[in-house]
Amino acid sequence: MLSNALELLYDVITRPQWAFYRITHTDARGEAVIVFILSTLITSLASVGLMPNALGAAFAVSLIGGILYFALGGALMHFCASLLGGVGTVQGLLQALPFALFPNALTALGVILNFLPAAVNAPLFDALTLVVTCWTIFLLVTALQKNYGISLGRAVCTLLFPFIGFLLLVTFLIVAFFWLFLANMPMWSGALEELGRF
Repeated sequence: MLSNALELLYDVITRPQWAFYRITHTDARGEAVIVFILSTLITSLASVGLMPNALGAAFAVSLIGGILYFALGGALMHFCASLLGGVGTVQGLLQALPFALFPNALTALGVILNFLPAAVNAPLFDALTLVVTCWTIFLLVTALQKNYGISLGRAVCTLLFPFIGFLLLVTFLIVAFFWLFLANMPMWSGALEELGRF
């Protein structure tokens, strides 16, 4: 199973279209779990740095965060893809997500960059992050296309809609918080009532 997971990771790098078709249309649950745990472990090791005592806590936080992302993000992406006419399975999406998000573990190489001078470290880390982010977005779009059989535009919309919805929700909550905060201030309550009349 580990060799299959590594083979699929290699295929995701060299021929992502074929790899994601294979991942989403076959039973690759075990391989997906292995890749998820591997990327979580790499990220945890990088975040711990020189404090090995914190590895357990960092791994637990990364594991819980990853599971929450897959559950919520996967549900939202599946909902959006279904709204946009995609025909695919949640299992296919959840199998593809660890493979598509695995390049994020490569940002753990930024820990190695800490040993370089600061003038070189920051630009290299920024370049690494940009390349990894673009590659991850490409892999996510490819995974959505292969799982749901949708066009490139619909796959991009499927990926963006949950983030746009989240940003709108956060904006609404911030505005509501400040509105309620100002409404309870004696100086502003009369002005807000006047505003409410218009």
